[in-house]
Amino acid sequence: VALAPSAANADPSLVSTLQGPVQDAIAPGHWLGQFFGLNSRDEVWEFAASPDEVSASLVAVLDELTPDRRTKLLIPEFKVARADASRVHVLTWTKAEWLDSLDVTFAKTPTGCRAKASFYATGFFPTSLPFAP
Repeated sequence: VALAPSAANADPSLVSTLQGPVQDAIAPGHWLGQFFGLNSRDEVWEFAASPDEVSASLVAVLDELTPDRRTKLLIPEFKVARADASRVHVLTWTKAEWLDSLDVTFAKTPTGCRAKASFYATGFFPTSLPFAP
């Protein structure tokens, strides 16, 4: 039985909390999304700062987002799964408990670093549905 999120709080349900990391690791929606050009977006940014500094700044910005701003960005709930000088990986749940991932990888350059950011859907169904791919 899927637990519905409350209207006032976008915390993922128990099913989503348990199933989200699995769906993120398998990410069937990302595979097909890349193949067909759906539900994914890539950007490359150049920074005059080290990968450590950019990674820490990105996490700080995410942590400082107000609930209202997160809702406007359609990521009312998120979890930073990994943050270091090589990568930042963030799980983001929509209000309907669809799981999207933000993945930023860093590479040193002579003037700082290059960050490649990917934002993509992980599955074909919300994580609140048991065994959803």
